[in-house]
Amino acid sequence: MSTSADLLSAGEARSKILQSFSALESERILVRNSLGRVLAAQQTARIDVPPFGNSAMDGFAVLSGATSAAGADTPVELRVAGGSAAGSPTDVRVENDTCLRIMTGAPLPEGADAVIPFEEVRADDEHVLVFSQVPTGSCVRPRGNDVTASQEVLQSGVELDARHIGLLVAVGIAEIDVYRKPRVALLSTG
Repeated sequence: MSTSADLLSAGEARSKILQSFSALESERILVRNSLGRVLAAQQTARIDVPPFGNSAMDGFAVLSGATSAAGADTPVELRVAGGSAAGSPTDVRVENDTCLRIMTGAPLPEGADAVIPFEEVRADDEHVLVFSQVPTGSCVRPRGNDVTASQEVLQSGVELDARHIGLLVAVGIAEIDVYRKPRVALLSTG
């Protein structure tokens, strides 16, 4: 017959039970199948996000130095050399006397280092008048602005939800190691 001295507290019983478990093995799965699974290894970005410098505003891509003399009474005139939309990069190079019509998310063209929003210039189809100096990097999201390649994005042990899956895909990860799902059996007695 057992006495109260032989009984375990709930915490002690839990601790003994947990000590008897061994760690679950891991398995490699596609990220798209990972909802609700638990990461078995830290994840690092494979690519920069964004993968290229791009426009943060609709406007004109310019070489900032070309606008250094611009003022309210002395605008700088630039020739529109073409256009670029998100998903449609251009081969046009921006020079000192040119600019490029650009949409939000479009890759920054070669030669350009800033974007001036449409609202801040006077423009027609062929020319743009700039009325103030545009700082280098203005309205530009640089390559790797959000995440840089090899940056840790998730730690081991994270239970994956839709946000995590979107992040993993965005940083170029297609497969991950997760812990195998545990098998559980319940036995009901008396």
